[in-house]
Amino acid sequence: MAELWAISVRGPDDLIAAPDAIAAHLGAQRINEGWCKRIVAKGLHEFDPHMWASPVLWPYTEPHHAEALARGPGDYAGVFDDPATIAA
Repeated sequence: MAELWAISVRGPDDLIAAPDAIAAHLGAQRINEGWCKRIVAKGLHEFDPHMWASPVLWPYTEPHHAEALARGPGDYAGVFDDPATIAA
């Protein structure tokens, strides 16, 4: 079986199925960049989560990964967009 990838977001404890390793790495980077930009712009507040995203191997079954991919990234919409379409 091929390796199945995901993004683990610590803080909210989210697990997002990723189509492949590159998408998991780039997606985690985008989440972290977005969170850091938000902290710089608005400051870190008392009730904000201590949040960080990391690429990880999918810990569950292949069918579960396929279902999660089909559902999409939910609150993290856009995380797997083509890098060429994202403004710097």
